Amino acid sequence: MGEVERTVRLGAEPERVWTFVTDPKRFGEYVEGWGGGVVSTANATGVGAGYEWTARLGPLSLSCTETIVAWDPPRRVDYEGQLFGVTFHSSMEVASAGPGKAELAVCIRTHVPMSRGGAVTDALLRPLVGHYVKRSVNKLAAAF
Repeated sequence: MGEVERTVRLGAEPERVWTFVTDPKRFGEYVEGWGGGVVSTANATGVGAGYEWTARLGPLSLSCTETIVAWDPPRRVDYEGQLFGVTFHSSMEVASAGPGKAELAVCIRTHVPMSRGGAVTDALLRPLVGHYVKRSVNKLAAAF
């Protein structure tokens, strides 16, 4: 299983960061590789909320599904999803970093089944995931 973690300090109160990063209408503003998507459930946020979206990875456009599995506002959200047969678990955790500042920690864990190359594909995928996460947190740093 591959894991990528990134932390960024942002110039906004934690509640403001939380509201921004958990609003599906804002995903395209900061998620690197976001190629558009829709909320696929009646609720847009909270446990059970689901999304269907297109991930643009270089020249590839891949269908992705994602569901919120843990919701602890304004602190933490956890997702589970599937992208081209690869299962992923991601989380975002927001904490105070002083007056008017927040720290956002992002973690993505992937599991590639043997039918998709297992540990070898997972090892090759980790730097790509790391690149996309880094670009996403850089977009958030610029936004705040």
